[in-house]
Amino acid sequence: MKSVLKKCVAGLLVTGLMAAGTVSSGHRVSAETVYTYKDELSSFTVEGSNVRISGTHVVWRSNAANYAGQIYYGNTDTGQKLEVTSHGKPTDTPVVGVGGKGEPIVVWADKRDQNGGAGNLNWDIYSYNVKTRTESKLNTDVGQHRIPSIDGNYVVWQTNPQQNYW
Repeated sequence: MKSVLKKCVAGLLVTGLMAAGTVSSGHRVSAETVYTYKDELSSFTVEGSNVRISGTHVVWRSNAANYAGQIYYGNTDTGQKLEVTSHGKPTDTPVVGVGGKGEPIVVWADKRDQNGGAGNLNWDIYSYNVKTRTESKLNTDVGQHRIPSIDGNYVVWQTNPQQNYW
């Protein structure tokens, strides 16, 4: 019974990921763990969390305790994999899009400049241009900046400027 339940839950998680745009139709996700992405047309594989796909561009966060996993970028056509962050501080919700000049842009929430402690919920939003290898902090004020999204040259995110404690 546990095996049947496990397969049903895994199937629901994969279906949910596909509905959310996390994994597109025609791509495999392991039924054993939703943290594995395998491209059917190449040998490109990702193991991590928060996997997001836009065309041939893939971003993810490596697994680590306390959201301290780092952000990575990959290209399913070329097989390229690139470590975007390496500071060891918490990161979250990576997304990828293609800018107006055709360059892949990675955007994510980041706590590298925030004080530690469970009471501090402030996050910043960063972007990384894969082609030029340039990183930029996008928000200018302190607050809880989370859940970024990108479409061409436009980046949006959720902000709660008064979030300084639980």
